[in-house]
Amino acid sequence: MDIANKIVEIRKANNITQEELARKLFVTRQAVSRWENGDTMPSIEILQKITGLFKLDTNTSFGVAGTFFCQSCGSHYPTEGFNGSNKNGEASDDYCKYCLVDGSYGKPNETVEEMVEQGLPWRLKSDNNPDGYPDAETAREEMLMFYKTLKRWQ
Repeated sequence: MDIANKIVEIRKANNITQEELARKLFVTRQAVSRWENGDTMPSIEILQKITGLFKLDTNTSFGVAGTFFCQSCGSHYPTEGFNGSNKNGEASDDYCKYCLVDGSYGKPNETVEEMVEQGLPWRLKSDNNPDGYPDAETAREEMLMFYKTLKRWQ
């Protein structure tokens, strides 16, 4: 199933309109319509927001082969060369190489709130991130909600 159809499926399964989904994602209804029609593709940030909002598995919801969402920092990364490593040295399908090394978290005592603050600058709306959050307060709230859906923070 392609991303456009998956967004329609998720929205309808949750009984919300395009307008309601747009408000939750801080985008226009027209943006949601364009994604659902396959005219444009939502950013990775938007896909993360959707999976966080509806508590979906971030690695399989949109069927993007060869890529993963880190279950600690929420970053989207290609598998080759970026997987973290388990205790036995095998590659982890759940964590990036910065968050999991030899089965241990890179920052084992880090809190979810500290992880949010670390990622905040890259999540705000800018010329390089037009789909980013409009302000830091909103970003913190939404990021915290999303991060709490990731395996490390549950």
